Amino acid sequence: MNDFLLKLIGTGTALLMPFASSSFAETGASRSVDQPCTLAITNVSAIPMDSERILTDQTIRIAGTQIASIAPSTERGDNCAQTVSGRGLFALPGLNDMHVHVETAAFAQSLQFPEQSINYEDVLFPYLAYGVTGIRIMTGASDILAFRDSEHGVTPAMLVGTPMLSGAPPVIPEPITHVLESPEAAIEAVNTYADAGYDFIKIRRNLTSEVLEAVIAAARARNLDVDGHLQRTADPSSIVQNGIAHIDELSLLVRRQNLDPEELADGLIACRCYVTTTLTVEQSAAAQLRDYDSFASRPEIRFVHPMLRRAWWVRERNPYLAEAADPAFFDDLLQTDLHLVRVLNRRGVPLIAGTDALIPMIVPGASLHDELALLEQAGLSPFEVLSTATRTPAQIFPAFGNMGTLEAGKTANIILIADNPLRNIGALEHPEAVIVDGIILARSALETRMESIAMSYEAQ
Repeated sequence: MNDFLLKLIGTGTALLMPFASSSFAETGASRSVDQPCTLAITNVSAIPMDSERILTDQTIRIAGTQIASIAPSTERGDNCAQTVSGRGLFALPGLNDMHVHVETAAFAQSLQFPEQSINYEDVLFPYLAYGVTGIRIMTGASDILAFRDSEHGVTPAMLVGTPMLSGAPPVIPEPITHVLESPEAAIEAVNTYADAGYDFIKIRRNLTSEVLEAVIAAARARNLDVDGHLQRTADPSSIVQNGIAHIDELSLLVRRQNLDPEELADGLIACRCYVTTTLTVEQSAAAQLRDYDSFASRPEIRFVHPMLRRAWWVRERNPYLAEAADPAFFDDLLQTDLHLVRVLNRRGVPLIAGTDALIPMIVPGASLHDELALLEQAGLSPFEVLSTATRTPAQIFPAFGNMGTLEAGKTANIILIADNPLRNIGALEHPEAVIVDGIILARSALETRMESIAMSYEAQ
């Protein structure tokens, strides 16, 4: 155990941290850096992610939920309420998974499961254990929205999208989707969701052109992004939504229309679109088809809510197995995805890391590290890979604008790891500690809480 953890445990406070009060509404600029220093990490190597650089032997001072300063460690943190040593460690902004789904009452109802109360602190905690301090929920519902806005224990920051806006028939039954069959219904739905406080509009593929146009216009009037599945189009210049939720849909478009990826990049640049990667979906699907039992027995699946495992993850309900899909299809699609990632990254199309967590075998938190490894395999540099999960989401989404880099005034969402991620992306997978809104969680505290969650699920 390094001297950081010894010092941290010695404070007598590190192990209680998972249950300290926090609220998404209180993050960001609502706290002043003029507050007294509450935590200092000394002698740490900081990777601020504002550019590709490492600041060695730094002290990061935190005041409440914000970073107060980052300065050479000659300026000691002894006047802070808590001081821990980061010697031998690297500090960087917390990671963000920009495409996840969450178990909700609407999810249970759509799948005809018994209605049950979801402990969202338990459901979301695995993200923190893997260093993920921000998530974007791509299929929202009223209960997760209410939880986001409530007083609750420490969780990742959340952007919550609407239920999926779909044409008829929907891919998944209502209420996890909301069927729109007229422009008037589309306008009413967008305004209702905007009034309720959702952060963006989520769309499926099968909207009519008239309904899609109404969704886009109403969302723009309410200053909301429209993100989701690519509408069927043969022309990249006709893309009108802000975000593409799956790069594999762009890969299929390239194949179907025999498009030059450079032409597709031109279209995405013209619409100022951002693209979520979700590469791990293809990798996971192929692995399940080749050896389902081994893939389903990975230890991290213990931390997945039983309702979800019963929904799609058991052998008899696995959609890939049910369709007898060919793993070679997913292998080939992944290769197209990786090539497209290289092209889009080189052309400057914003890429954000996302996993589609909760579809079969995409484990919350853990799967983001699979995604980052695939981005590196695609040819991105380690700094570019890290950017997709830190600075780029902060640049795109105003609600995350106070995150993504380490600098004074930013939210104190920080991970501490034992190796340099600019040389070894895999070092991110097991953080020595995670700081969320200024609250520090030691590795031992993370593991203890995760084991408690797994045991509670085993009893259900």
